[in-house]
Amino acid sequence: MNLKIDKHQDGICEMSLSGRISQTTVGNSVDQFSQLLGEANYQQKILVSLKETDYIDSSGIGWLLATDKKIRNAGGQLVLHSVPIDVQHVFGLMKLHKVLSIVKDFDEAAASVRDFDE
Repeated sequence: MNLKIDKHQDGICEMSLSGRISQTTVGNSVDQFSQLLGEANYQQKILVSLKETDYIDSSGIGWLLATDKKIRNAGGQLVLHSVPIDVQHVFGLMKLHKVLSIVKDFDEAAASVRDFDE
């Protein structure tokens, strides 16, 4: 799993997540979100592209849910977008759209954070 910041300005952070999101990539390591972004920045709107993600398991889902909770508790918003079809199937089976903000593409993600402010 590789998490990187693509753009960070005006209280909006655009990030990309690629590779496998699994127990081996999230289980025993330092949380990449807090390491890369810093928990002090969790009050922002964080848009994460999953375009290059090819696999997610239950540990990866747990990590996403825990990260979303931390961000919401800090007053921020996490929006996942550009989710590949295989990962979409997993999200659908788990009904994660009821808990996480998951949208089709970057444009919808940007629109959803504008709506969050209103």
